[in-house]
Amino acid sequence: PFAARYLGDDSVGEAFAFLFEQFPENQTWLQKVLGVRDGGTYAEYMRFIRLLFVRRCAAKVLYENQLHTGAEEPATLYASLLQEHLGLNISAAYYLLDVDDGFYNAQYFRAWMLSAQMTARLTACIGEDWVTSAETGVFLRPLWQKGQPSAEIISILLGEDSLNPD
Repeated sequence: PFAARYLGDDSVGEAFAFLFEQFPENQTWLQKVLGVRDGGTYAEYMRFIRLLFVRRCAAKVLYENQLHTGAEEPATLYASLLQEHLGLNISAAYYLLDVDDGFYNAQYFRAWMLSAQMTARLTACIGEDWVTSAETGVFLRPLWQKGQPSAEIISILLGEDSLNPD
């Protein structure tokens, strides 16, 4: 399809975003860049927000799958799934507004896998302080030059066999 040939894999762009999104919970980055001596509470908060987002995405994948296969009461299903998986009361009124095109939430899971592979490779090649190292730019530049090919291609360029949830 046109989108796959010319627009690329959105998981790749999201993976780079997730790679940098983890900086506020990284003690090296907090100390060297922001001068924060103890960012433990803030880092814990950031991990909680990420966990909430992951759980929300998972609930939305479950919801959207059932919505597109003919759920009988989609508004009720939406509210109940998000409440069950987030512990929050989300209004059923959002059941159509909160639907992303093309199961986009599934792209986030692919992006998290790729981001984890990038983080592991950066840590192995540069060390724990890759978040503040100029070598990180040297490492990432060739990956960015590829545009947005599939996440599997970027994964292979990192030296992996493919995306891996482990």
